Amino acid sequence: ENDRRLLKCSDVNEEWLVDNDKWNTKFKNILPSDRPKVNGKEICCRWWVKGYCFSNCKHQEGHVPVASLSKQQKKEISNWRKNCLEKSD
Repeated sequence: ENDRRLLKCSDVNEEWLVDNDKWNTKFKNILPSDRPKVNGKEICCRWWVKGYCFSNCKHQEGHVPVASLSKQQKKEISNWRKNCLEKSD
């Protein structure tokens, strides 16, 4: 698995990152139909929540630097994260 891991760019939003337990209980498979879009495609949840992903990810188009996101895209991702946390409680 580690040989497929992609490192995230250096401008990662540290406050958005979570550990494995929180990922599994608060984000993984939560609100999949509500995921925001980046480059016209659904975001990669692992990329935006864990800070890394894998080379065979079906949402690779969402593996972009935070700096490349518009203010609106950042807001949409932030709102999605908030909704996931609320839904999983």
